[in-house]
Amino acid sequence: MTSLVELDDVAFVYAKAAESRGRVFGFPGLSFAIERGEIFGVIGPNSAGKTSLLRLLTRVLVPHRGEVRLDGRPLGTLRPWELAREVAVVPQEAPETTLGLQRQGSPGAVMTQFRGEHVTAPPPLDLPALFTP
Repeated sequence: MTSLVELDDVAFVYAKAAESRGRVFGFPGLSFAIERGEIFGVIGPNSAGKTSLLRLLTRVLVPHRGEVRLDGRPLGTLRPWELAREVAVVPQEAPETTLGLQRQGSPGAVMTQFRGEHVTAPPPLDLPALFTP
């Protein structure tokens, strides 16, 4: 059976040291598999690489060596929309500089500021109404 997620000798190094870290950071070669139905956690101290690992799994970062596979398919072969249908990350804290919401005029209308552009979003969905016959 194919693993849901698999890292095979994945190596990654940031091009330069982060100021807060004072040293170059990277993975020498990670290999592991996550099977369907398995609960998998990543723990570690600050600057251990937890976020970098998530970025590799979502193709925000590309490994220098090795391969990341999703359901047996190399991540690099998936189109962005295919990857987005399979993988999502919900950050612990939303970046304040990127997204800001505020109420505007009519009930339910929300003005969203995204990268400096104002966009009016549709009213929020009434989820209970969607499930009422």
